[in-house]
Amino acid sequence: MSREDIVAIASRLFAVFLALTAVRMAASGVGAMLTNHSGWDSLLYSLPVLLAYIVPAFLLWYFPVSIARKLLPAVRDTGKPIVAPGAEVQAIAFTVLGAWIVAEAISNATYWIALAQFMGTSEYHEISFTATQKASIARNIIEFVVGFALLVGSRGLSVALHRFRYGPSAAQAAAQQNDVR
Repeated sequence: MSREDIVAIASRLFAVFLALTAVRMAASGVGAMLTNHSGWDSLLYSLPVLLAYIVPAFLLWYFPVSIARKLLPAVRDTGKPIVAPGAEVQAIAFTVLGAWIVAEAISNATYWIALAQFMGTSEYHEISFTATQKASIARNIIEFVVGFALLVGSRGLSVALHRFRYGPSAAQAAAQQNDVR
């Protein structure tokens, strides 16, 4: 595996992160629009920001090797390629992405726990969240579950992705190859 391949994988991971961030922003924007009855004006103003996430995600996903070649400095002697099976690198990438998502989910959970604690100790002594806040809490729980699945199930996800791309027989061969090592 070459340097470009590794940077291309990182580019695709960053594309997934940007796409998830865009989905999160869109969901929050629609929730705020429905809650505040602000109409299409707020959606129209947030569209350029949303596109600022979607366009780079699209480019990073569909042109990762071209972007990797532009990012890496030119080297006369590329040296020996890094020897690692694609499934192993994919599993590492899923693990890193899972750790990132879990870390962000824990950070968000800390916010919601602190907010609930503050609301419980206020003069109202009643915790009541708005629909937008409840949706954000649900999103945080889903992020944690997805991140944890990526973190602990990286090998299985690699095999599933291989099966999706190349069919069941190729996935079984790849799984057997990984078990031999």
